[in-house]
Amino acid sequence: MLLGADIFWNVLCSGTIPLGRNKPTLRETKLGWLVSGTIQTNSFKSNVNQQSYHTVHSHFTNTIDDECLQNHLTKFFELENVPTHAAITKEEQRCEQIFIQTTCRQSDGRFIVNIPLKSTPDALGDSYNQALSRFLSLERRFQRDTNFKALYTDFMREYIELGHMSENTNPQEDTQSYILPHHGVMRETSSTTKLRVVFNASAVTTSGVSFNDIQLVGPTVQDDLISILIRFRQHKYVVTADVEKMYRMINVNENQ
Repeated sequence: MLLGADIFWNVLCSGTIPLGRNKPTLRETKLGWLVSGTIQTNSFKSNVNQQSYHTVHSHFTNTIDDECLQNHLTKFFELENVPTHAAITKEEQRCEQIFIQTTCRQSDGRFIVNIPLKSTPDALGDSYNQALSRFLSLERRFQRDTNFKALYTDFMREYIELGHMSENTNPQEDTQSYILPHHGVMRETSSTTKLRVVFNASAVTTSGVSFNDIQLVGPTVQDDLISILIRFRQHKYVVTADVEKMYRMINVNENQ
């Protein structure tokens, strides 16, 4: 008898018995106890410290001589095998290598990173006029919505007070630069941040190239949504947290 994956959560109970480090866990179900989790083996060489193995023991009697059914069952179990290594592209490998070679840490604990560029900034054209147009549009919205203006002003003031930005009092016209246009997104239903200021690095310059276009895109390091949801349902209690201003806690190499 084969049960669909949707049945699993209906038969799963709350009882669990951990067997120890690098050992599987016993999980109580309405059909009895299941064994699942991580095991350690010396026969598999990998850069990853631990590998997760899922073993399924099936007992069934084939009452009909149906070769097609047998082939389908064989393919089913082959598809259930999880690959041990995620394939990444050459561009992702290059981005990861730049990160490993250039990332360092300051004495205060902050990390310093280089922006992984796949082409030189010479590919960028002029960005001033577009940024100015976006700014004037923002000013017109300030006149129509005083609450929006107050929130935006508070955000920019905090940016300065935290040292996350400073005024460029001596701009060099002969140097390559990219001016980030920005705009605000209001979320009245939010209980924490009603205004989110978005810096648009995808805005194209006069050459048709944006700042995002000259950057490498690294591999996805987060778990996929399906894995997160499955892990979410495996525990009785779940705790969530948010790291405030996380991306602004990382410095960019000033010599780049």
